[in-house]
Amino acid sequence: MEYTAHISVSESDGHPVITVDDYELFDFLDDFFVEQGLEPAFVSTAPGQNGQELHSIHFNSPHTAQSLLRLLGQIPVSEIERVYALNRKPN
Repeated sequence: MEYTAHISVSESDGHPVITVDDYELFDFLDDFFVEQGLEPAFVSTAPGQNGQELHSIHFNSPHTAQSLLRLLGQIPVSEIERVYALNRKPN
């Protein structure tokens, strides 16, 4: 399920996964979850659309997609957009 235009939350093999379409935002979220005491099981990358690379943070139980969505809700969308814009060039 899409959380914002740049972040989606899903489950893979019963484990929650957060997928991000920007490295700076991925790094920000990885740090955020670690600060919350949630160490990822592992991270991965995959090709996305338009040559974009998708970055995924995989978590183990007892975390769920819903618990991760609640944590993401603590971050203002304006902050997510600010971090996303860091690597974008103005037109």
